[in-house]
Amino acid sequence: WEKEANGSGPFKLDRWRDDEIIVLSKNSDYYKPSGNVAQIIYKLDSGLPLAEFEQGEIDIVGIGESAIERVRDPDDPLTGTIFTEPSLCTTFIGLNNALPPFDDVRVRQAFNYALDKQRLVNGLYAGSALAASGVLPPGMPGAMAHDVYPYDPDRARALLREANFDTSQPLVFTAAGYSDVSATPTAVISLWEEVLRVQIEVQLIEPFLYSAEIYAGNTGNFFSYGWCADYLDPENFLSILFSSDSAQNWGRYNNPTVDSLLITASSEADVNKRMALYAEIEAQIVADAPYTFLAHSVSSILVNPRIENYAFTPIGIPQWQRVTLNDN
Repeated sequence: WEKEANGSGPFKLDRWRDDEIIVLSKNSDYYKPSGNVAQIIYKLDSGLPLAEFEQGEIDIVGIGESAIERVRDPDDPLTGTIFTEPSLCTTFIGLNNALPPFDDVRVRQAFNYALDKQRLVNGLYAGSALAASGVLPPGMPGAMAHDVYPYDPDRARALLREANFDTSQPLVFTAAGYSDVSATPTAVISLWEEVLRVQIEVQLIEPFLYSAEIYAGNTGNFFSYGWCADYLDPENFLSILFSSDSAQNWGRYNNPTVDSLLITASSEADVNKRMALYAEIEAQIVADAPYTFLAHSVSSILVNPRIENYAFTPIGIPQWQRVTLNDN
């Protein structure tokens, strides 16, 4: 259906050539007022987009921190309007709640207290992520900060002693890779070994097999993963990832109270009551510490100043009908 789209939006699919180009043309029958953009072209080839932007060949380009610094430098010829927005994604370290030692909530909480997330984000993401304190990313309705697990090594070690945790037994961390462990798992493992004096062995799974293995339950004691929203509703994170009967509940988290609240929230018609239920649900999940929530990625784009009324949305769906071109 995607290549023979049938809808009532402001633009129509004109043509689509895989790995080359997508062209959208203005829908003259669109039922609402729209801007003066006649055509939108998505270039799908593996060119040099930033260079093409500088040469005036394209109007919008995704950028990283180095390009942002260039735009902010008044002596650099690279100019444009920067839009930055946290994405609707959460990166996390999954803990296998069904397998010792993470079947004990005290151990799960200890590993959360033992991770300096801000240090991690500062060192790994160079301004392109925010430290996560809970499940829901910024921009998701109902998202809020949870100041539950500040970096507290003493508290972490005390919880492990309370749980009679045996630091001599190695734990298995499952990650995607061929021969080397990527930067984020490496940093997380190093910090945990440093703070908790635990032994962690890495199980590498080939990247193209990784998701299938995680779904099959081959997670070890912990695993590296993430989730991005399909739609703007807390249900898309909380139910999908933490309902005990969900296929995406990779950590095998099971809390009957959370299950009951999720069912209630899914059928609640009053928006405010529904958001309050999801807030209660997320707070309980964070307290149970089924995962260690690491970061929410931040995306940045550079837009040609001739484009007016552009909106960079968290869900990543451009509102082209609002855009106008000003070439004066």
